[in-house]
Amino acid sequence: MYEDVDAESEGEPWWNKRWVEPAMIVGVWSLIALFFCGQVYFIRQLMDHPEQWKAPFFQQISYCILWAAATPFVIYLARRVPFERATWRRNLPFHIIVCSLFSFALMTVYSITLFMRINWGVKPYSALNTLRSAIFDFSQAIGIYCLILLIIHALSYYRRYQREVLSRSRI
Repeated sequence: MYEDVDAESEGEPWWNKRWVEPAMIVGVWSLIALFFCGQVYFIRQLMDHPEQWKAPFFQQISYCILWAAATPFVIYLARRVPFERATWRRNLPFHIIVCSLFSFALMTVYSITLFMRINWGVKPYSALNTLRSAIFDFSQAIGIYCLILLIIHALSYYRRYQREVLSRSRI
């Protein structure tokens, strides 16, 4: 039926293919960006501060693009340094440190990106304003990091459970 299917992946379900994870990451972050773009736009309309759709669109798209690019790194760390019963005390401080540094760095890049797009040539650049903005968005970034971590661990435990059920059914 399909001649271009690899011999290795013929019996493999579609959700185990290599392209599914990156496609899911881009798809989920695109939906989040569109949702929040609409939310910002309609809130501005309700507050009698009409704004063109371009500014909220750029803000939300740039934020979600940064997170879409960062998500594979968080997934890698979640798989490489998992929370298991025997290792969670050792791995929790690692994730707290990485999460804090990573979130701060990502929010700093986001703040600089917004400044370059919105205020470039209008206001002089201020590192203090970038720092304030990064600190302001810091807790949201930590929450997103932790949510990604939680989802990856839940999927990992579910896959392990499914393998155990399958191996028991073969016995």
